[in-house]
Amino acid sequence: MTGKILLIDDDPAILRALKRLLRPSVEKLKLEVFSTSDAQDALQLAQQEKPELIICDQRMPEVLGTELLRDISALGLSAQHYIVSGYADFDQITEAFNQGIIHQFIAKPWDEHQLLHSVDQLFNIQNVSKKIGNSPAVLFHGMLSEEPKMLEVFQQLTRLSNANAPINLSGETGTGKELAARAIHFESHRRDKSFVAVNCANFTDQMMEAELFGHRKGAFTGAVEDRTGLLQEADGGTLFLDEVTTLPLALQAKLLRVLQERRFRPVGGNQEYSFDVQLISASSQSIQDAVATGAFRPDLQYRLEVLPVHIPPLRQRPNDVIPLLRFFLNQLMLPEEMGLTERLKSQLKEYSWPGNVRQLYNVAQYLAAMCDRRQDEIDIDLLPQHILCIDCSERQEESADRLKPLQQLDVTELQQLLDKHQGNRTATAESLGISRMTLWRRMKELAVD
Repeated sequence: MTGKILLIDDDPAILRALKRLLRPSVEKLKLEVFSTSDAQDALQLAQQEKPELIICDQRMPEVLGTELLRDISALGLSAQHYIVSGYADFDQITEAFNQGIIHQFIAKPWDEHQLLHSVDQLFNIQNVSKKIGNSPAVLFHGMLSEEPKMLEVFQQLTRLSNANAPINLSGETGTGKELAARAIHFESHRRDKSFVAVNCANFTDQMMEAELFGHRKGAFTGAVEDRTGLLQEADGGTLFLDEVTTLPLALQAKLLRVLQERRFRPVGGNQEYSFDVQLISASSQSIQDAVATGAFRPDLQYRLEVLPVHIPPLRQRPNDVIPLLRFFLNQLMLPEEMGLTERLKSQLKEYSWPGNVRQLYNVAQYLAAMCDRRQDEIDIDLLPQHILCIDCSERQEESADRLKPLQQLDVTELQQLLDKHQGNRTATAESLGISRMTLWRRMKELAVD
């Protein structure tokens, strides 16, 4: 057996349902499951079996689940605690979250896919940790780290999860800002409502306004029927606006008014609607930099950056590279016993990772596809050529140019890039790491043909 799960619920039918639900993970990951309806028996089982995961009901006749898990925590075990409840015990549960007594909330009736995914992730990382010598890596809603600065981010996301003020996530492309936004949502009391994400760079001005606020039939060409906007879809839940600095100034003014009044009007409509969402924004470009270049309204900046969180780039947390790679390779079903050579590890830790965690995942996919699964370990010769490069300074400078914020490019620089790619807008957009729509919008702003 590679892991143990303890189920605690006063209802035997719930215990049977959980066991049935977990059966695929139990068989796939070779887990052992214990269950009990008695609080005292749960304490004894926890001490004897030392499970990696405890799933506990909140409302039981003898004791609240949060109180029982507090007693189990005092045993000094390293288990993850999931609390299950069909009631709104948010005060007790939030307090237990903040004290580190519980790590995840599961609402009744539970989402089977989400629960199975969470269990699989937990035991995948447990297996990874064993293979790298009991790594102190922590898995937090799909994000993995053992670096203190990233663990502080995990704690910050948890603390902010029940705030109603707007949250802004900053960080380079590929650092995991959407994962961080999802973590805030699933840690919050809004977890049972919708999480709605939109990349603002993917829409034209009119399309983005209609996407946010919805539209009425006939509001513009192509509006053949009424459509609900994202604000209404996310009502009661979380709205995540990615690449918010790409919003056109006119729409920024409308969004500012909507956030101030907490009411919106669909495009082409006369009636206003109220909404209740946790707003999370993000951008790879600093909002402050966008304000400095005149591309972003300072009053909207103040509205969005009430609670700022910065996600550090992978190059600033090199100790995460190997645990993350192990985790990804495990997800890609590479044999557990396959190792990594020391020179491979050294090369990966020295690389600057301009594409951050997303780029590392791509490398994991490459290694999983290229390696000989009959071998005992993966060596450096399998790495892609650009990572094998010994003198990467020129390549890193090129990567830095690619990640240069679009709003900082003037007419001459943008025209030079277009000339370099023979006027090919797709190639120019790819060289900047942006979409064609974003490039087209900037060209329009600068009157570049």
